[in-house]
Amino acid sequence: MSLYDKAFWWCLFFLAGVLLASFSGVRTVTVGYGVIAAVVSAAIFFFSGEKRFIPISAAIIIGSSYYVFQGMLLERNTKIPFDEKMVARALVMRSSLNFEGSQYLTVSLEDPLHGKIRITVSRYPEYQYGDLVEIKGVPERPFGTFARYLGKEGITGVMHFPELRLIETGKGFLILRALSHAKEFSEHAMRSALPPEKAAFLAGITLGETGGFSREFKKKLQATGTSHIVALSGYNISVILGAAFLFFGVLGRKRAIFASGVTVCAFVVMTGAEASVVRAAIMAGVVVLAESSRRIYSFRNAIVVTAAIMVLINPKVLAWDVGFQLSFAAMMGIVLLKPAILACFRIDPRPGFLGFRENFFNTISAEIAVLPILLTSFGTFSVLGAVVNMLVLAAIPTAMALGFVLVGSALVSPYLAAVVGWGVEGVLDYAMWVISFFSRLAPQIQISEFGFVYTLIFYGGVATFIFFVSRKHMIVKK
Repeated sequence: MSLYDKAFWWCLFFLAGVLLASFSGVRTVTVGYGVIAAVVSAAIFFFSGEKRFIPISAAIIIGSSYYVFQGMLLERNTKIPFDEKMVARALVMRSSLNFEGSQYLTVSLEDPLHGKIRITVSRYPEYQYGDLVEIKGVPERPFGTFARYLGKEGITGVMHFPELRLIETGKGFLILRALSHAKEFSEHAMRSALPPEKAAFLAGITLGETGGFSREFKKKLQATGTSHIVALSGYNISVILGAAFLFFGVLGRKRAIFASGVTVCAFVVMTGAEASVVRAAIMAGVVVLAESSRRIYSFRNAIVVTAAIMVLINPKVLAWDVGFQLSFAAMMGIVLLKPAILACFRIDPRPGFLGFRENFFNTISAEIAVLPILLTSFGTFSVLGAVVNMLVLAAIPTAMALGFVLVGSALVSPYLAAVVGWGVEGVLDYAMWVISFFSRLAPQIQISEFGFVYTLIFYGGVATFIFFVSRKHMIVKK
């Protein structure tokens, strides 16, 4: 077995071990499950004649043990007096708005305490990264699904409307503070040049900031399957990456790749460097590299190794971060399923007018790949999502480009930004009209329970389709 294949299978079995450990609450039992799974898989490989895979089965034990070790490490490093009143100093790491008009602050407690908690405070005064605050309140442990949701971000406690006092500003890393101010300036420029709803939409597709969205518009996005457009998904990041690569193209390929990577990294940090945004940036980079090389085999290793690296950083994302699952499933759909669909139905692979054909089949492939995850997590699926995405995505690159031009113009003059705003407003009008129109027409599939067995059957069918179509396509090419 080549080193290339070994890396793929070791990473895949490691991920299987982490996934297995994610669903067990008792540590000793978790490791025991890992050992049993490794022994069973080794026995299957032995009796099936695939003895070369037997040593790789140990990766399952490594994965399950690593998940347990990380959980113990997080608990050991957390010093929070839960269910007791405390007075503590903390550094604001991130702030965001919620539907009720309040702020969510993720703060890192300072000595003698240690750990991250999420606190809910009133809308004003506004806080941002680098603010040092004093907190008086009672921290609580989150439970159930909510605890898992916060746990993937390293957050172990919550507080609701504690007493909060600003002690000092300008703390934290200088670069992070500068990027935070850049984001704040960008949002202000958009709000000054555009009507509130359109400014919120533009901030969503360029900065991933959805705090200004109304509940009604959120429902429209969900009904049409376009929520990913305002979540800084891999598509949005790939647009930025592609634009940066085009801009730096005069420097030569290697320098352009480096400069584009730095640009995207700075953008990711500016928008908060959340796990979802970091994931989207990595995924966009992998997709761009895979598509430029046109090597599916390279992508197979790239995606699995990338997943393993992200799980090494945070093991909890594999089972408890739906966004992580959707990103990888969608990418697998675009890179593996889409070519099979085009080959099976003899469809022209070129993008088509304004990229409509490419957007349509990208969306179809991605939606097929994520269907079980959507039904398992949310119980709903938009039937017309592919059509809506095809129409909306054609306008997103232009809207994003004009949005960044608007922010740049605001550095020169607010009047110049207002002029640019007229142009971007027309593009936003089109995209928002499409979303609004189809939200009234788009039927949704609703399934109350879509279990693990159905998920396996579904993905087994998709894998079989890809295998036989790819095999037939290869025979035809020969």
